[in-house]
Amino acid sequence: MLFAEKLALFLMLCLACSAHSTLSGQACPDVELPATTSTSVELPLDTFEGVAMLDAAPPTPPPPQRILLIGDSEVLYLSWYFDRANVKQPNETVLFDSKPGTTIGTWNSIFVQEMSRYPRLDMVIILLGTNNFNFDFLQAHQSILDEVKRRNIKCLWVGPTDVKMKGWKNLHMTGPFIKEAVDGTCTYFDTEAANIELADGVHPTLAGGIKWLQLIWEAKDQKPAPN
Repeated sequence: MLFAEKLALFLMLCLACSAHSTLSGQACPDVELPATTSTSVELPLDTFEGVAMLDAAPPTPPPPQRILLIGDSEVLYLSWYFDRANVKQPNETVLFDSKPGTTIGTWNSIFVQEMSRYPRLDMVIILLGTNNFNFDFLQAHQSILDEVKRRNIKCLWVGPTDVKMKGWKNLHMTGPFIKEAVDGTCTYFDTEAANIELADGVHPTLAGGIKWLQLIWEAKDQKPAPN
């Protein structure tokens, strides 16, 4: 007989005895719980389903992240739209460094110095190439990649928008140049393929900027392609 069955029998005897005592005025005889070799009771596995474990450790919060968006005027536009995009996570500090009108070659000569302003970074998001759309070659860029490697930080290189400028001859060449150059060091984000709405043929509209930021934030944790 299982312990639970024995316990039920014992309780029934107690109730019967109590009723007898009330009617007859006589005391109940002692009733012993039947001997058992074990007092453990097996309960179904789902008995405690949904019950919080009070001693469980709280989830570990994600570590703080300092993220820098750096580059040409596209960074300036994204800084204006950033709060509206609602992409920033509680553990993230996001910084912006924009120099409108600059090219990849410009930044190749100033990148190390400019990055020295940000000694503590976990990630850099580089927006460069839009002002290189009229070039038929890739400007010097190795100092940028070398600094990313030296710092051992995550890197996302955001390629140029789908520029539509009258008189520019080499449209849609810069992006592939950049992707091939940065693979292995930075993840490359293909802005042309993202179909970002542009206000002036170069810079994003508000809706385009919000969409761009949301896509960038989705892509920023991807690993760079092997070189």
